[in-house]
Amino acid sequence: MNTKLILALLGVSVFFASVGAGCAREIDKDLVNAAYSGDAHQIEVLIARGANPNKLAVDGWNPLSIASREGHVEAVSVLLRSGADVNAPEGGGNTAVFWAAFYDRRDVLKLLIAKGADVNEKGKNGETPLHAASRLGHTEAAELLRQAGAKE
Repeated sequence: MNTKLILALLGVSVFFASVGAGCAREIDKDLVNAAYSGDAHQIEVLIARGANPNKLAVDGWNPLSIASREGHVEAVSVLLRSGADVNAPEGGGNTAVFWAAFYDRRDVLKLLIAKGADVNEKGKNGETPLHAASRLGHTEAAELLRQAGAKE
């Protein structure tokens, strides 16, 4: 085989490898956007196409923390069924259960607890989900956390 043909073929394979890597980044970005909007169907489609439910977005958030913070129960459910780590912290060090407690997303909080979320996990600043819920006056969320074993 001649050298020019080999180099041309190598160039094509490098091109396709870089396009594939770009597509992977784009699909993960699309997953983050679907988590923000709570589009559970789109989340399923993107994960089926290879999106990573545990990948941190450019801004440091992971899809599960985003969907939990926004109160999207169905999206949280799909992410958990698809392999999202219930206890994975986002870039700031807080988990999805922290954000559900912080924003008083009780239905999401119940789901995360049922799926094994660590209700005593401290975030980067040392605050637990119970501390956040109590500090913000989310009494029902705080009670859910206590019932799940959260310590004062």
